[in-house]
Amino acid sequence: MLPELRLIWFDGTGFTTEEQAFQFYKLVYDMNPNVLVNRRVGYAFGDYLDAGDNKIPSASEKLEKYWETCGTTNNSWGYKSYDDDWKSPKELLYYFVDILSKGGNYLLNIGPDGKGQVPETSAENLRDMGKWIHQNADAIYGTTRWKTPNEGQEETLLDGTGHRAAKGFQRNFTSKDFWFTTKGNKVYAISLTHTEGEILIKSLKEGEGDIEHVKLLGSEKALSWDQNENGLQTTVTDIPTDALGYVIEVTLKNN
Repeated sequence: MLPELRLIWFDGTGFTTEEQAFQFYKLVYDMNPNVLVNRRVGYAFGDYLDAGDNKIPSASEKLEKYWETCGTTNNSWGYKSYDDDWKSPKELLYYFVDILSKGGNYLLNIGPDGKGQVPETSAENLRDMGKWIHQNADAIYGTTRWKTPNEGQEETLLDGTGHRAAKGFQRNFTSKDFWFTTKGNKVYAISLTHTEGEILIKSLKEGEGDIEHVKLLGSEKALSWDQNENGLQTTVTDIPTDALGYVIEVTLKNN
């Protein structure tokens, strides 16, 4: 098996039997035990949970340690010339960040056309997302779920491909909305706005960890801050108006 192969992704059991599903899974494992197989190989075999197509589980749902949501850049898994209901870069980033904050992986599908070309809107949206992820990589790669995934307004229900196609995406992001990840002694508070000024992160109030340092990710300049019973108060500036969002990096004392 190709040494660089990391994943074989099955999309449903079809007419396979339990024994056949097991043999598929065992074949991959015997050839390379480091290659992952998703749960859709069937009959509860596989290495991690599939949450559902274009579905974001609620924070109240009990999830396995390893799980994934697969999604699309519009409402189609293959190429459809008439499907121009494209998710915006901000909507795609919302899927990504919300799933990430709950400990999941976001597998984004792109359907090329009959000539193998990726639709330009898909490419543009991916470039915009990629730029943001590159700039805020420390808050993404190697991180895990923090004790609370997010704060702010109520969750936006995204219950699958059909739900998104019928209802669209309706959410106004505010400066009170944050999603969290963590790595080592750092907590990352992700905002999907470019609003400047004073912010309050309620989940980092007194008693939720002693703070040592606060900064805007991507900048070495420390931010002034105050941690009190209401939360962590700080002020953000110099956020580009075309930014999809920003990240506050909070370093906690090792005590």
